[in-house]
Amino acid sequence: MEGILLRETRLPLLLSRPVYQFYDIHTLLNSNNPFSRLSGYYSLVDASMIDQNFIRERYAREQVPVIRRTLLWVLARSKDRYAALRSYASLYDSSDDEMKREILVQMKRLDPAFHGEFIKKKRVTGGGRPGR
Repeated sequence: MEGILLRETRLPLLLSRPVYQFYDIHTLLNSNNPFSRLSGYYSLVDASMIDQNFIRERYAREQVPVIRRTLLWVLARSKDRYAALRSYASLYDSSDDEMKREILVQMKRLDPAFHGEFIKKKRVTGGGRPGR
């Protein structure tokens, strides 16, 4: 079911679940309107359908900072905490300073020990910026 929603396909949805809910989420996620996509990302959390690969791919495509921050928040609510931490680590280097700080906040919230090791490895200073 997640595969149908998280891919940009128009395959008919399975009738074993509320079709309108899935159709609405699919429509929101693939909307040109950033506010609709934002609603779609929150809907994924509500439906417990968080796929780290999908969220990482969308993070790379999205340009609106509030949506990118929301995607980081969504990752923290996935079932697999360690996959979320690995996702944050993979997104860190390609992010701007503002998003790097947000990644560190979410990482610390999920696992302070992982966060501590990560900032040592990346030589992150107090402001969330890489050390030189």
